[in-house]
Amino acid sequence: GGSHILVGSGLLNGGSTASISITNCFSTTYSAYRMIIRRFIPIQNDDDMRIRIINTSGSDVDASNYRWVVQRQRSDGDDRYQNQADSKFKAIGGGIYNSDQQGGANVDMMIHTDRNTTGGNTFNAHWRAGVARDNNSASYHTGYAHYNDTTGDVAPSGIKIFAGASNISQIRVAIYGIVGANLNNGW
Repeated sequence: GGSHILVGSGLLNGGSTASISITNCFSTTYSAYRMIIRRFIPIQNDDDMRIRIINTSGSDVDASNYRWVVQRQRSDGDDRYQNQADSKFKAIGGGIYNSDQQGGANVDMMIHTDRNTTGGNTFNAHWRAGVARDNNSASYHTGYAHYNDTTGDVAPSGIKIFAGASNISQIRVAIYGIVGANLNNGW
């Protein structure tokens, strides 16, 4: 057990696109997922990366039910803590430099879903992100977020990634289901 199975991926390599959506990657097959984001580069300098879940109808969920917290550490000493309740998105990292040479933002995220129970649907995540800052400094972000499914009917089936104020120039995304960490086998 514990192997990673690719369940979704996406690539934008240049240009200007509002968002990237990875659909039908979350199901009842797995309860734990790992998402790797490489080279998220926004069009506008000093932008941030955000995510929303996509429901089983294929729509991104923009209700004010996201809760998140991020701790940021910067090489220039300007450390910061951010949190948000009743938000329409999850903020992953901010102040991202839009230069290809710096490599943008890179994220390693664990995602937990719980679509196999009758108590509502769960989507929560924790992550680490390395960010090339707009002022040529380095930044490290760590955070946690969840979707507060107060209605019990927002089953996550995918994820939408977008920038806060501009479009995306580049991004590479891979999502893996983790074998052995699902509720179906009693874990």
